[in-house]
Amino acid sequence: MYELHISCSYDPHCRLSLSVKIIDEVDLKTPALHLSQATREKYADMKMPDPNSCTSSGTAVISGGDLYHKIMRATII
Repeated sequence: MYELHISCSYDPHCRLSLSVKIIDEVDLKTPALHLSQATREKYADMKMPDPNSCTSSGTAVISGGDLYHKIMRATII
């Protein structure tokens, strides 16, 4: 087990510490497909936590539903 510390780039009070297990066998890409140009343009004015979030790539973190309320905020679309 490892300790993972997550913080928000635009809110210094937003921090979360988790105990995690590293698994090499997961073969999952997110998003499943590259987002279309129309979708990227629709949300172009939104500040994204990952500047490459519209490009399909390997999964970095998979979390359980028990963490959803700790990670998601009401103001996130």
